[in-house]
Amino acid sequence: MPCAWPHGFHRWKVFAGRDGFVERSGQADETTVLFDIEKRGARVSKNDLESTIQKAYAKIARLYDVWAWLTETRAARIALEFAQIEPGMRILEVATGTGRLFGELLKRNPTGVTIGLDLSPHMLQQARKKWRPGFAGGLVLGSAFQLPFADQQFDLLICNFMIDLLPESDFSRVLEEFRRVLRRPGRLVISYMAPGTKKVHSFWRWVARNYPSLLTGCRPISPEKYLEKTGFRIVVLRKISQNTFPEEVLKAEIANHHSA
Repeated sequence: MPCAWPHGFHRWKVFAGRDGFVERSGQADETTVLFDIEKRGARVSKNDLESTIQKAYAKIARLYDVWAWLTETRAARIALEFAQIEPGMRILEVATGTGRLFGELLKRNPTGVTIGLDLSPHMLQQARKKWRPGFAGGLVLGSAFQLPFADQQFDLLICNFMIDLLPESDFSRVLEEFRRVLRRPGRLVISYMAPGTKKVHSFWRWVARNYPSLLTGCRPISPEKYLEKTGFRIVVLRKISQNTFPEEVLKAEIANHHSA
């Protein structure tokens, strides 16, 4: 059944009709089309971690693009390369943030459907400014722990710099949700802060350990074993650095299925 959209966001949902969608009239000249989804996860659960993340990003939402420009631009380009977007795809970006990548996904997927989901309403307010009228897609307030979509809805899921905010004990839970909403063979592209191998990278490890609030809780991680545990096969992993900030970008697919 259709998702109950959070109050105040319904006017942002501008979709085109597709199989598996439910269409209804919107306001003004908008048409709102909702996924034919299960009710699960329609509301953001308020656990301590999510509340902390929401508060942190409420403070920095307007300035986040500056940080992203300094540290995340290269990773975003590689993520788009790994995404291999094809005409008519259904794409979900989890932790869409201020929409820097979301706008480019819309541009590259004009005949498909592109959804951006984020836990922070303040970040989504910034993402709204990058919306491209006439494209099929939308912005959704929601949690990666309970994605508000039915099983096997998306061809591609992209998640940049979110998993490195989570406790390692939550990696499997989130990756299982990613796997659940992906169609087979499924394509997953994620980027995150990495430990790094150069001496200069030790500075960022020190910052993450001693002043985590400066990085909004982000810290270096190595999620490979959790991807394998949750049924993904890593296709390619690239280690990079931007302005000395160590990062990794990887592409994975659901195990026992192979991309063309």
